[in-house]
Amino acid sequence: MVPRLLVLLLLALPIAADRAAWVEARDSLAEAYFDKVDADQRDKWFAALGSWDHPEAIPSLADVASRYGAYLDQFEAQVAACQAKLETFKSRRALTEEDTAVRDRHTKALEKIEAEWKRARASEAILVKDLAGYSDPKTMQAALAAFEKHPSSGVRQLLARACAEWHAVQQDDKVSLKALATLRKLQKDPEATVRVAVARALGAFQRAEGLEILALCAKDEDWRVRAAVVASIARTRAPEVVTLLIEMLSKESGRLKDDINTALKGLTGEDMGFADTWAKWWQAQGKELPREPAKGGGSGDTSLKATDTARFYGIPTQSNRICFIIDVSGSMLHEVEELRAKTAPVTGKKESDLPVEGKTRFEVAKNELKRSVSNLPADKFFTVIFFNHAVRPWRPQMEKATQELKEELRKDLDALAASGTTYTLGALREAFMIAGVPEAGAEAKVTTGKKGGLNVDTIFLLSDGGPTDNKMDGAQPMDPEIILEAVRQWNRDAGIVIHAIAVDTEPVGTHFLKQLAAQNGGKFVERRK
Repeated sequence: MVPRLLVLLLLALPIAADRAAWVEARDSLAEAYFDKVDADQRDKWFAALGSWDHPEAIPSLADVASRYGAYLDQFEAQVAACQAKLETFKSRRALTEEDTAVRDRHTKALEKIEAEWKRARASEAILVKDLAGYSDPKTMQAALAAFEKHPSSGVRQLLARACAEWHAVQQDDKVSLKALATLRKLQKDPEATVRVAVARALGAFQRAEGLEILALCAKDEDWRVRAAVVASIARTRAPEVVTLLIEMLSKESGRLKDDINTALKGLTGEDMGFADTWAKWWQAQGKELPREPAKGGGSGDTSLKATDTARFYGIPTQSNRICFIIDVSGSMLHEVEELRAKTAPVTGKKESDLPVEGKTRFEVAKNELKRSVSNLPADKFFTVIFFNHAVRPWRPQMEKATQELKEELRKDLDALAASGTTYTLGALREAFMIAGVPEAGAEAKVTTGKKGGLNVDTIFLLSDGGPTDNKMDGAQPMDPEIILEAVRQWNRDAGIVIHAIAVDTEPVGTHFLKQLAAQNGGKFVERRK
């Protein structure tokens, strides 16, 4: 028989090894400046912090998370500083050789900072895994207590994500209920980004308690939180979800009406459009979902029935905050055949009987924009960004769609000329800055008269070519993945929908625009001769 003391020693060896790895990581990170440490080594230390499942491990993990949050915050400040320097070049009609060299240096510095920020953010997943890996009830309780009232909003976001992971990994009712109790507290967080993280995390909980908290999130003043609610509950095929979505639809305006109708159609197979129509249908169904959603049910594209719908190249939206991004590069002067009314590429419905006038891609685009903006109700907000090798916002902020402003845009479009190359990255960054997204270098401030949320919730991007850098002469193609990754960073908490229109683009440009729309909840339209 093995002596009892030896058995205890054998059992203690893994614990001692875990604690030794944890002590090494704790001591190393306590002395480290994150910007001076190799990122891979930092990730190893982060992973080791989760190796000791004991309450004593939590204070050190909380301290590291706090310093890591401050480290990430510095990138936001650096991006804003670089962007402020680049802003000075936008108002200049012509750049000297020296101006161009200075601008290019700032652009490269900005790209380097954003690449480092992306790599630094990748470590967040390790900290979430550390938290979710704690199975000891006392350790978990200590972690919840330390993180749910943490002064850093980034750390509280990590906790919200960890709650979803705890539920998925532990598969234990008691653990899930503790996680839900924490999410209920975080649902009242003063920071909208934390509340967005809560709404997303709740999508992992297929239980009544989670739906109760989502119903509270559905009343949030910030539209980004409500959009996250719709995305989360659309994954849960339950009668209570349909009831909540119909209730939300009756109170919403703008783009979220599109989101909710899409979610309801996915759950039921029906397409009713308006809240009262949905409510009557739901009542007639006995508030019971069909076993399988009907295919092709309902009465067509509901958003086209609404009086407050805008359309651009056949893509409908009920958004109240639209940013149009229009390519004005030299290739837009290529001639096209006259595009007359025909079946719309997205909706399957007939477009206006009026012809889409224009001999070139550029003329067609300008006329499409005129038509779309002219149909905007006066209480909607919009702006336009024109881009080639340079980025020129028509207005530096969102404006109400008054008749006076529509006429002003019409005159400006008539005088607009096309030339140069296709700096798509800069145009998208400008849109996110106007939206007020800090990750893009903006100072977050609401200009649309709406309390809560960003200034833009929908972007239409039209282009006819693959993206390039910002040089007029000798421009080099830009890897589309650089742009897609930048947008993923900017749009991580923003929830902005991006629709993309490709006009006679080459395969590289077409593929890029398809991906951009697919990754950001938008529709893609391709127009060819």
